[in-house]
Amino acid sequence: MFSSSYASRYATNTFRQLLVWALPAAILGCGSGNGGDIKVDYLANSSQASLPAVGDKGIGPRDPLRFDFSDMQNLDSPSGRMLYRTIVPTYVSSQGNIMPGALMIEGRTEVWQGPLIVLPNLEPGQAFTVSAWVKSQDTLDSTNFSLVLTRVVDGNDTRYVIAKSLVEPGSWQKVEGDFVAVQHGGDIIRTLHLEVEPAFTNYLLDDITVAYAEFSAELEAAALESAKSKSDGFVFNGSVEDGLVPWRHQGGFITRSSAQAHTGEHSVLITGRTAGWQGPLMEVNGLRDNEKYKVSIFTRLQDGTSPAEMKLTLKRVTKGQATFVSLGIGTANDSGWTEIAGVFTSPNISQAERVSVYLESTNPTASYYVDTLTVQKVTPD
Repeated sequence: MFSSSYASRYATNTFRQLLVWALPAAILGCGSGNGGDIKVDYLANSSQASLPAVGDKGIGPRDPLRFDFSDMQNLDSPSGRMLYRTIVPTYVSSQGNIMPGALMIEGRTEVWQGPLIVLPNLEPGQAFTVSAWVKSQDTLDSTNFSLVLTRVVDGNDTRYVIAKSLVEPGSWQKVEGDFVAVQHGGDIIRTLHLEVEPAFTNYLLDDITVAYAEFSAELEAAALESAKSKSDGFVFNGSVEDGLVPWRHQGGFITRSSAQAHTGEHSVLITGRTAGWQGPLMEVNGLRDNEKYKVSIFTRLQDGTSPAEMKLTLKRVTKGQATFVSLGIGTANDSGWTEIAGVFTSPNISQAERVSVYLESTNPTASYYVDTLTVQKVTPD
């Protein structure tokens, strides 16, 4: 027995919580192997525009269905819909496989709970490749991820496991499989979802792609090159030219400013600080064990501020515990830009759930600009 209702769309400006729609009853039967009622809801975007019908646009040879979560306001792909069952994912703007932006799935009690995609109409007989990047959280054990295709034909559903992967903790890994779109005489709905064991495992999800199998590798490489052109591979938007996201702050207030810039036309300005440790912060991705990295940031005090000591700090969170490493110290002023930089190596940085860098000041009330944050791998001499 499955039930559903339609709900009004809610507007939201938040980057933390995704809001919901209810889905027609015909789709609620998908993957119903748990033996009980399943309620499936839309992850609505932030616009007030009404959603077109599910699957209104097909997948073409070079036009894949893709969710990269780089923008929370674009969770609705033109060719499909991101949904969830029971567990509401949280949007994480600071983490991601290639670029910042991912879904955090936590609080599950059943292996099938989590995101689900309703596919558009597919070309009969065509082979498709499905891939998703995942990263298990809060565990040191391996996790089993299964990619499941469910076909619902005239109300009867059949489940196919198209890929299985044993995912090691602490790093992004791809789960990938293939299927062929079979012709059916009746109405057909196709869905994709992940089943994750143990059921209590929390994980991050990013870069979901459904593409023609023969073009899948080519399209993935193109997407990777496009992302790399906007990132140094470890941080994104360090020059603040693509908006304020994913810059964050701990204490105080940050804005994107055009009053001063070290590169380009913008920088981050932090004001309203009340303690030395408060400052702009950026998440760092993709660091590897035993590799040496140089972290660099440029800073300038707001006009009228006396010279102050600045400290660049690396923060890592492992099993919920935060540790800090001082990377570099320098003195900034209001007449020019000062580079604060340092190098570090860690034997177990891949075990961290989160790595970030931030710039603090010994003057607890100083307001200052930051720009041109870079993280670069140091090659041996």
